[in-house]
Order: sequence, then C-alpha cells, then structure tokens
Amino acid sequence: MSTQKCKYSPRNIEINKIKNTCKKDKKLKENDINCTLSEKNYCILKSVQPDKSVQPVKPNKPDKPDKSVQPDKSVQPVKPDKPDNSNSYNDISKSFSKLINNKKKINFIKEGINSFNFENTKASNDSENKKKELLLEYLHTINDNDTIELSDNDKLFLNKLKTKWFKIIKDVFSIDVNDKDTSFEIRRPISANHPYDFRFKFKNKNNKIIQKKVEFKFTKNGNIPQLYDKNFRQLKYLYNDYSIFFYNEYIDKIMKLLPTVKKIPIEKYLKQVYKPKCYELDFFKELETIRETPNFIKIEKESRIKYIKKIFTDNLKIKAMYKDLFKKQENKHFFIWNKSNSNFEYKKISSEKLKLIELGKAEIKQISKENYSFLVIDTNTGKNLFQISLYWKNHTGVCNPYLKLKPYWNNIT
Repeated sequence: MSTQKCKYSPRNIEINKIKNTCKKDKKLKENDINCTLSEKNYCILKSVQPDKSVQPVKPNKPDKPDKSVQPDKSVQPVKPDKPDNSNSYNDISKSFSKLINNKKKINFIKEGINSFNFENTKASNDSENKKKELLLEYLHTINDNDTIELSDNDKLFLNKLKTKWFKIIKDVFSIDVNDKDTSFEIRRPISANHPYDFRFKFKNKNNKIIQKKVEFKFTKNGNIPQLYDKNFRQLKYLYNDYSIFFYNEYIDKIMKLLPTVKKIPIEKYLKQVYKPKCYELDFFKELETIRETPNFIKIEKESRIKYIKKIFTDNLKIKAMYKDLFKKQENKHFFIWNKSNSNFEYKKISSEKLKLIELGKAEIKQISKENYSFLVIDTNTGKNLFQISLYWKNHTGVCNPYLKLKPYWNNIT
C-alpha cells in the first residue's frame, strides 16, 4: 500500500492558502488512490488569500464623452451569455459533505453492504433502501484507502457490486466509469418533486452534458416492487379524496368503538392523517389501540371497497390521472438489483404505452367487486398495463392513505 499522502487533504494545505471544495464537474486525476472520500472533496488550490490590509486603488472617473462624436451604431455591444441552468444541481443533495470523518465513511460503506446482504423487515424498507442508495451514489469514488477496515468478505462483495454497477451503466448509457477521462457524477434528489432515486450526469462522445433519471429497485426473488405511490393530498383529480370520505362516512362508526374518546374536527384530522407517524398524536393514538380488533378491521375494509365503487360510480377517467401518476414514469431508467442472482436488471417503460393513457386510449376496470384495486387496460389489445391499489402506508386505518402503482412489465416495456 502506498504511504504517499493525498495532496488534496486539508491537513496538507499550507495555512496561507484558501481551503476550497472541488467543483462538481472537476475530476481529480492525480493521487486518487491515496485519497479518502472526504479528502477527495478538496481540489487543487488556485489562489492565495488576499491581503485585506491592502485597499484596492479606486480608478479615476472617466472623462465625460464628447457629445459631438456619435457612436458607431453598426457595432453592437456583446451581450453576456445567460447562465445555463439546465444542468443545475442546486436541488440535489450534497450528502458527500456530511461524511466528515473516517468513522462515518466506514459506517456508510458497511451499512450499505449489510443492507444488500441481509433480510429487511417491511417496516425498515425505507431506511434500508436509503443505505443502499447512499452506497451506490458514491460507489465510483470508493478506493482501497476507504475499505481498509472492512472484512475480506465485505471487500469481495463491494468489488463485485462495483463491477456490476459499472457494467449496467456502460450497457445502458455507453459510459465507461473506469475511464479516467470520463466526466461522471451521481446525485440523489432530496425533493419529492423529483420522483426518482438518482440523477446521472456525464458527457457523451460529442462533449455534450447528458442527464438521466434513474430509479433503483431491490428485489429478493425477481418480483419487482411497485413503481410509485402517492398520498391523496398529492393528487388533484379527485373532488373528494379518500381521507375525506373515510372521515365523513366511517369515523363516527369507529367512535362507537371508543366511547370515551372525543372526535376531532375534520380540518385537524386532514392536517394530521398524512404525517408518517400520526399514530403518535393523541387522537390517532386511540385509533392505534383498536386497529387490529375485528370490528375496526371490518369498518376499514368496507370503507376502501365502498370508495373504489364510488370512484367508478363517478365515472373517473384514467386520462385525468395521467399527470399525477403516470407522466412521472416517463424517461425513467430502472436499475433493479435481484438478490436471487446477485445481478442488476434493466427496465424502461415504453413512452408509447404512457401516451395511450395521456390520449385517453386506456380504460380502468375493477379487479372484483370486493377489492381495493383496479386495472389500467390498453383498449387496443386488452392487455393490463398497471394495477392501482388503495392502501394505508403507515398502520392500516390510522395513517397515510395512499394509491400504489404496480406495472405489468411484460406489457409496458
């Protein structure tokens, strides 16, 4: 192992120079193998700290122009280029800067490896997926110095994961991440306005900056999980959403199961029901105590079945759901890690199939009269495109009613 120190490390920087973080599109070409993750976040220093004791000399005011001399109007002033914000990363996370010390770096690498290899509970899916995504985001920057404390088995898995990650990127986008001249970076969105997991940014052969939306999925057995879910507060096409329907039609029935509990106003209910841990709030705590009782389960199931029937009675058109549920799947690349064969798979939804929904050439159909789901069907072929299901994301009947979007991959790719 090389004993040479990383030349970009802040501890190797002369005290009289500016400490400066690397620009996002700058790729270090020297001493990479000797740099840890945090050290790689520093770039070559270009300037010396200005001496503030020296005041700049103010320029003399220019002489007033001679009005008798007319300017040559044929010579047009050069307008400065407008800044190109099309590739702005202001809305993308900078979690790299949070990995300050070696312990945190080792932890995030180790936690990511464990998350890929160990069984996750349903309750921990979100937190475990974030660990996987953080590891994938920085996988192309990790070198031998960052993995010294890992076990041999963990190092072996990390190297295999890196090889397969680079391969699917090359197969899909024709980008060789191993090429030292490749300009490449990954960022994770932190806003719900970006319904995907990664934004890849790189330069193609013509030196043009390209950006791609990538969604990461993890499956234990090859069954790909749902694409997307939206709570009713985020949906625009229903004049009366499920949480309003549930409160108006069923909350009084539930109150009979809680005779000592006072019903809260609908305004307060709607404000709190979409909070992921609303079951920790006073009124919802009481619902939590009875949510697994037979009477509560019966009322809750009836509410969803009746609501789905109400949707069809009101002649809901699938075209009205296009923007909120389907358009956000457009131009998205799905990288799917299949644990059963330890490999990545690739999927992309056909733009033509999404266009059918936009143009109103798809219809919705109930799976059955006693079901919480309905199908989106291609009217030309009769094939199922998607299944949309109504469920509660956090504790059934208590918090966060959602619509879940599940694709029929064989019919939409």
